[in-house]
Amino acid sequence: MAKKQGPNLLGIHKQMLASGQDTRGASFVGGALKGFALNLAEEEKAEATMQQHIENLGGLQNINKVSPEQRGAITDFLKTNRDEYYNLATQYEKSKDPAIKDKMDAIKYSFQTLDSQLAQYATGKAEYLNDYEEGNLIGGEGFASENSFYTKMYGDPNAQFAIDKSTGEMSFTANGVTKGLKDIKGHTVRFYEGETAIDKYVQMGKTAKMTGTNWMGAESVAKSFANAFRGRDRNDIKALMYTDLSGDESNLSFIEQFKAGTLEDKSFYNGITLQKDGTVSEEDVSKILNSKKTSIDLLGKFIGNVSDMSYNNANLNPDVKLKQDYQKLLNDQMRQKLNLENNLNKNGQQPLNKGFKIQNKYESKEVGNNIIYEITNKGVARNPINGMEYYWQGDGWYDGENNKVADDTDQLTRDVFDIQDNRFIGLTPGTYTPTEDSTWENVYVGGDDKTSGNINKMYGLNQNKDIMLVPYTEMGDYKNRNPETIWDFGIEDSVFTDDMMAVNPITKEVYKGKDGKVARFMSRKSDRFTEDLARKELKQIQDLIRSAGINVPSEGGQPPVFNQGQGEI
Repeated sequence: MAKKQGPNLLGIHKQMLASGQDTRGASFVGGALKGFALNLAEEEKAEATMQQHIENLGGLQNINKVSPEQRGAITDFLKTNRDEYYNLATQYEKSKDPAIKDKMDAIKYSFQTLDSQLAQYATGKAEYLNDYEEGNLIGGEGFASENSFYTKMYGDPNAQFAIDKSTGEMSFTANGVTKGLKDIKGHTVRFYEGETAIDKYVQMGKTAKMTGTNWMGAESVAKSFANAFRGRDRNDIKALMYTDLSGDESNLSFIEQFKAGTLEDKSFYNGITLQKDGTVSEEDVSKILNSKKTSIDLLGKFIGNVSDMSYNNANLNPDVKLKQDYQKLLNDQMRQKLNLENNLNKNGQQPLNKGFKIQNKYESKEVGNNIIYEITNKGVARNPINGMEYYWQGDGWYDGENNKVADDTDQLTRDVFDIQDNRFIGLTPGTYTPTEDSTWENVYVGGDDKTSGNINKMYGLNQNKDIMLVPYTEMGDYKNRNPETIWDFGIEDSVFTDDMMAVNPITKEVYKGKDGKVARFMSRKSDRFTEDLARKELKQIQDLIRSAGINVPSEGGQPPVFNQGQGEI
């Protein structure tokens, strides 16, 4: 049954208005038309507002920087988030709710993030492919996993990636490993700057030998390398560990030789338990590579050894050798002359009748006479400034680690000790015989009272001398003590400690160290007591006594007989 239609009221009113039968209809029809026009304007305004929201969202300018095969995830991301953004914008125009606006801004920010990462990915891909073609990529098993990941990420034109819906961040998965693009630092290339520097270190040894200049030695090369590379990135150091370095007579990198257990210097394996086949475990290798400091120290030591080998294998320039032989002849002649004039030990006379200068610091004649006595009679030279000892081995002076530091005594006193004093020129070294010094065992007995008493008795120190040892707890009896020293060790420690100090009983002053603080020495009962530290501190005490103008027996022997006249300092 057809639906019954009602009367067309609007049409009737139009007809009545036209025939002049009812003027009231004019206002009705005019109002209706205005209402229609207003609704149309509001719809157009709302549509323009939504268009503005979409324009504010923006698009992805860098989508063309990836291949068409890689755009699937991007297209899905765009469609999903644009639809969501449109719905949110519609809701926001009705409610003006700030929370909805925050969600819209988050989608907009995710678009910006993705656009930025697309550019980052395209740049990284171009750099990787270029380094691959140029052969700049670092090799070795330590970088195998990394190189495989980057090959699939950059080298595969169809490589797919995921996009986080909420953040717009890209991530790649290869070999079961997923990495976010923002966390990827970049592929590792060869550290050419480091390789060049190492080549120079290696050549230094060869050059020193050919030119006849003093060779700094393996240990100094290692320290120099460590200081130069301490600030480099850990990945740069790791790259050097896997690089085949020149000059080591091997086509393997350092870490490959180390892992195989084939390094000639077995001290590299100190603290490491080798496996049954003589190799280093993967766990130990991993620990080293993950520690930049350990890697630098081991690599520096290796480079020092290679540099030393290049020095030993090089040949001295014939002209340089001739010049050295001539200079040695002149030095021998001068030494013989000076020995006749100055070396008066055999007649009981002291070589020095006044103090001397060492490293811009003045020391007493007793300290200087002891240096000369030990050099000429025992073949031992000890620097009173830093306590370093050197030993004469026939062809030169060597340190405690058997590194040669000087070819003759003149070079030792002048260049190593920095004594610019002719009275130390031309000394003939005695024969060095290694002995175990047991003096410390007789001194370090009991606590501070007993130990200080033993030292005073051994070296004839008393209240009438310029120096003697007393317990550290007697600091309050002396006038130039520094109160901050108490805080350095703690009040309780300063009261109950078993340490000692050196004082001048005549002036009531305390002897201080180079740091300006009270010189503090341990006794047998001190918490920090060790045999090695006992030997070291006893030598420091002996030097302190010598600096006060009192002779001290040399290591394992009796003191030289010197005239006791007061000379200038």
